[in-house]
Amino acid sequence: FSSPEAKSAFEANPTRYAPAAGGSDIVLLVNTSEEEPGSLDFSLWYRDRLYLFRSRETRRIFADNPTQYANQY
Repeated sequence: FSSPEAKSAFEANPTRYAPAAGGSDIVLLVNTSEEEPGSLDFSLWYRDRLYLFRSRETRRIFADNPTQYANQY
């Protein structure tokens, strides 16, 4: 941790720092029920949550309509 304050913030709410949907590509999960792991190479932050995607394409789909997916998990 970068500071004691950062460690305290993490310890107070560790799930806030975990990727949404357990790191699965949420677009695939919502659209097809497939649990495919996402990658940091295709990730983005939305409303203080990290979302991982399998490809640029699924990241773009999410970015075009994030509430459709973010509200699912």
